[in-house]
Amino acid sequence: MNQPSYQVKSPLDFELKTEDFAFAGAREKQNQILRPSVSYWQDAWRRLKKNKAAILAIIVLAVVVIMCIIGPSLTPYSHEDVVMSDKNSPPSAVHYFGTDKLGRDIFTRIWVGGRVSLTLGIVGALIDITVGLLYGGISSYFGGNIDNIMMRIVEILASIPYLVLVVLVSLVVGKGMGSLLIAMTLTGWCHMARLVRGQILQIKDQEYILAARALGTSPWKIIWKHLIPNTLGVMIVSVTFDIPSFIFGEAFLSFIGLGVQAPMTSWGALAAGAQQEMNFYPYQMFFPALLISLTMLSFQMLGDGLRDALDPKLRQ
Repeated sequence: MNQPSYQVKSPLDFELKTEDFAFAGAREKQNQILRPSVSYWQDAWRRLKKNKAAILAIIVLAVVVIMCIIGPSLTPYSHEDVVMSDKNSPPSAVHYFGTDKLGRDIFTRIWVGGRVSLTLGIVGALIDITVGLLYGGISSYFGGNIDNIMMRIVEILASIPYLVLVVLVSLVVGKGMGSLLIAMTLTGWCHMARLVRGQILQIKDQEYILAARALGTSPWKIIWKHLIPNTLGVMIVSVTFDIPSFIFGEAFLSFIGLGVQAPMTSWGALAAGAQQEMNFYPYQMFFPALLISLTMLSFQMLGDGLRDALDPKLRQ
């Protein structure tokens, strides 16, 4: 029986063609970028934009700030103008929010008072976060006896009754915006210092901090360059909750007569002046109370949105 013969070709008999070098589709899919790389702050902004309540709060706060800047110039009246013939006038095309018992335009006074209330809230919160960051950062980094002594000082200051402190400051410095700011920030930073201390205690023993120490980096540089920046997310959220507390504190103190004094005004002073006429002219109380409530609610909603957006555990 005849068996078939096989002819073996040498490697030189094979020709390589262009089609033999086509790209494989599977490799293209494996190398495809499924999601662009984003930084921590870019991802936080992306998540914040998805929070409708936080975006609404930002819009409301922006409108309030803009009106506090340009609002008094939209009327021909000054916040100090007294026109007894127009006293207790209801809201109209002439006086948008009406007038008070001295005939002063409430619309103008609302936005002038908003400047005082927002300034106290923002400046007070910035002072709190600055002092709290430095004090809490130093205390938690050095630890030991230094931490114990510094925290005992914080506990002593925090135990002083708030209202007693305000009365003492007003007696020494006098009533007004300056004494309010001093009284509210004199012990207000204690909570921020405790918060910073707790955050830094969690991260000061991590590897990159130990590496910085091993390389001979000074303690002050470690605190400023490594520890404090890693607490900024928590601090930003805390500030958004601090500002409404300062606004409410100013409104309360002005309401009981320890706040801003005439002829200057604030939302709290406007509410205090309107309480006597509330049964007969409720609009005089309605507008300052509405602005205080809207501003505090907006900062609270923004704080909730920032807390979710800046939480690294929720990052996707």
